[in-house]
Amino acid sequence: MPYFPDLQVPHFATHLCAMNDGLHTGQKVEWAMLLYTRHDYTLPEIALQVDEPEETIQEWIQEGEWNSMKRSLLTSKETHLQILYDVLDDVVNRIKSGRSETTKDADLAIKYTAAIKNLETDTSVADMIYTGKKFTRWLQASDPMMAKNFSARFDKFMLQVLKK
Repeated sequence: MPYFPDLQVPHFATHLCAMNDGLHTGQKVEWAMLLYTRHDYTLPEIALQVDEPEETIQEWIQEGEWNSMKRSLLTSKETHLQILYDVLDDVVNRIKSGRSETTKDADLAIKYTAAIKNLETDTSVADMIYTGKKFTRWLQASDPMMAKNFSARFDKFMLQVLKK
């Protein structure tokens, strides 16, 4: 199964993801960690994806302290962005309504805007996968075959990204 296990395209249900072809152990560990910490895959699902025994995956989880990493990702980029947008919105509303020290709040608005820009322009592997997944779901509604083809090509693209 590729990154899109919830899609109802027969290809996804019956074929292993092409990404495990040619990956060395370090890349498999990184991929498994991503699936475990960001996508809540189960041990059997991860083992199938990266073509490693469940016992090996469990060792990686313990050695890499992935459970604590998973907890820390509760404050993920998306969460941080939402918080920053909410705070920025409050600051802007105070400025608009005249209920604030305009220079202090203007400075805060500039700082929050810069923080948001920094978070939005940094693209991680997880962000690329998330975007590919959303796009594939959208594409599947109008053209399932194209979604299937896109997914296969996207898997190959991600393989190249992970190998770098």
